[in-house]
Amino acid sequence: MAFKILQITHKPPFPKIDGGCLEIAKMSNHYDSNKNIELDIFSLSTYKHPFIKNEFEKTLSNHVNLFSIQVNTKPSFFQAIRSLFTNESYNLNRFVNKEVIEKLTEIVENKHYDFIQFESIYTGQFISFLKPHSQATFILNAPNVEFNLWKQHASKATFIKKWYFNSLSKKLKKQEISIWNQMDGIICITKEIKETIEKNKIQVPTLVLPFKLDLKEYNGTNTNNNSPSFFHIGAMDWEPNSEGINWFITHIWNSISSPTKLHLAGKGIKNEDYKMDSVQVHGFVDNALDFINSYDIMIVPLLKGSGMRIKIIEAMALGKCVISTKKGAEGINYTDHINIWIANTPDEFKTVINQFIEDKKLAGQIGSAARKLVEEEYNSNNLDEELIPFFKTLK
Repeated sequence: MAFKILQITHKPPFPKIDGGCLEIAKMSNHYDSNKNIELDIFSLSTYKHPFIKNEFEKTLSNHVNLFSIQVNTKPSFFQAIRSLFTNESYNLNRFVNKEVIEKLTEIVENKHYDFIQFESIYTGQFISFLKPHSQATFILNAPNVEFNLWKQHASKATFIKKWYFNSLSKKLKKQEISIWNQMDGIICITKEIKETIEKNKIQVPTLVLPFKLDLKEYNGTNTNNNSPSFFHIGAMDWEPNSEGINWFITHIWNSISSPTKLHLAGKGIKNEDYKMDSVQVHGFVDNALDFINSYDIMIVPLLKGSGMRIKIIEAMALGKCVISTKKGAEGINYTDHINIWIANTPDEFKTVINQFIEDKKLAGQIGSAARKLVEEEYNSNNLDEELIPFFKTLK
């Protein structure tokens, strides 16, 4: 089955600097490697994620056609206030401008695509502009449920923020459901997303396709540390990450008598954020896999979120032990105490961390089982076996 695909992304997948980029890149790399697929990529370029053509060319073949338009997604206080008096979501509107719509319309009119795949609802909203100009099958790749994220924000906020976040969530929900309804098919990164879509009475065909990786790129190494070392890596400009780490340090880590430091890395983290002897800030690291390989146990103290934590899958692929909240491990087919360790309260985190400090072999045992889980369930070698049959049902 040979076909043409246009992949529309709300941020460039390359360089692969965070979990969102990795999920998009998974699709880009797979389509590019399939000789029966002709791939074009249209990527928005933002202040947080600029389009760098050379980064694409280092990873993809020269058969992929690349398009990009700059959009100003930087939050504006006045635009946010003005959006309160409209029925549209300010979260989504920031990714739309006249130039984007005109360029996308021109592309789809000149090339007859078989499939147009939107990465997240931020680009999924373009479907209403493109449908009149294309006979393609429209697919949404859904990495999370956006309105649920803001609903969670609202649940933990107070006063005016609580009201504002609830307003954002309600508007997002209305538009997100509308986008789902317009699609011909939806790829869900977790079964929880599929269940949410079905709960909202969406009749569009769905496929649960978790994040998968190329295991050839993931070679774990032993640290040979005398005592287990602990780390966290994640974009700190994503509020659930910073909230979770602040909670972990305040309520858990400051009470732990660990012979080693907690190592923190990620985009948006600053040395002055954590000035304490028990924490070492590495900032943004050029090679996330090298950083993960340098330590023993990943801490994922996520209190809210939606979708799948791709950094957990990467750490597991490298044979690392992961201690996570249930929310952080959502979407992963884990077995607690076998290939991951789940802790949700400060007391549970303290107990398990002290257990790993005392039993120096335990982290290695969990890490080995984690690698086996990834080999069996999160290996990109079998992507075609799931994607192609789904595509065929939609044509």
